[in-house]
Amino acid sequence: SALVSFSESFRKCRFPQIRKPKTFGGRSLTCSRGRASNMDSRCMRKVATGATVGGSLGGAIGAMYGTYEAFRYQIPGLYKIRYIGQTTVSSAAIFGLFLGAGSFLQCGRSSGGY
Repeated sequence: SALVSFSESFRKCRFPQIRKPKTFGGRSLTCSRGRASNMDSRCMRKVATGATVGGSLGGAIGAMYGTYEAFRYQIPGLYKIRYIGQTTVSSAAIFGLFLGAGSFLQCGRSSGGY
């Protein structure tokens, strides 16, 4: 029922010749067709791309560094795999966070908002 209501509201938003109130769960939906919504979606796409690239790069660097450290400090047995995994995930998260934040700041600076 809620999904049908949302899809009807979306269709009515896309095709304005159908005039009915746009609500979803008691809240009104607004059609965002202006320049600002286009910039917001473009900015969010840049932030998501930055976070993805940062996560990929951080994961690769974390895997290499974790492998190096695991063998250098002679971590025993299966703990090496755990250590490499922890290093990979934490490095990917940190790189992704900072590259996403940098993309957000750069996007806000170039579009005149935020």
